[in-house]
Amino acid sequence: MTSRRFRRLAALLIAFLPTNGLRRAAYRWALGYEIHPTARVDALSFISVARLVLGPGAHLERFNLFSGPLSLTVGARSSIASSNQIRCGIWTGAAAPSDHSARYQQRMVVGDGCRISPGHFFDANGEILIGDRCWIAGRGSQFWTHGASTPRSTVHIGADCFIGSACRFAPGAAIADNTVVSLGSVVTRSFSTPYRLLGGVPAKELRDIEEDITSKRLFAGRWTEASGV
Repeated sequence: MTSRRFRRLAALLIAFLPTNGLRRAAYRWALGYEIHPTARVDALSFISVARLVLGPGAHLERFNLFSGPLSLTVGARSSIASSNQIRCGIWTGAAAPSDHSARYQQRMVVGDGCRISPGHFFDANGEILIGDRCWIAGRGSQFWTHGASTPRSTVHIGADCFIGSACRFAPGAAIADNTVVSLGSVVTRSFSTPYRLLGGVPAKELRDIEEDITSKRLFAGRWTEASGV
């Protein structure tokens, strides 16, 4: 308990340090975070997690809230914009044999060259994997890894995917590489075929988009900007 309170207090104080260099050094020294010298952590974000790894050129913007006993990895050149929440409950570490706590991996991994726009929520009690060069666009999407009576605790997103505004991912949801999820969709299961447009409640495959992506009719110049290439 004392250690947890110290880490939360340290995270709060570090958030108000005046320069990126001071914040990086304080996070490494006080909380043991692994932050590359070229990574950037803006002020006024509360980051109190069990483990944080920021790759080269990674960028965490202001007013984010990352908390709980989770491991968070953000890959090279990836950015998480302001007002995002990544949370993991302390209860996931309980070892009581009568519950299902053993299935909660307490882990989120953001691949290289990703862009997460402002205002999303990530329930990282289980495992959230986001592949390279993905774009979590718009606002208000939610990614859930736990729920009543569900044995599943993962959300997996392949590489080169685009997630529109206000989408919902249920525990066990997964999408393949080069998938586009349209605005307001609810993904409740695993989709293993790449190059698909998903949409609806619950989401279903709407059409093949391989030709649109390879011919650059889809995304045009925005895709390279989001991927950091």
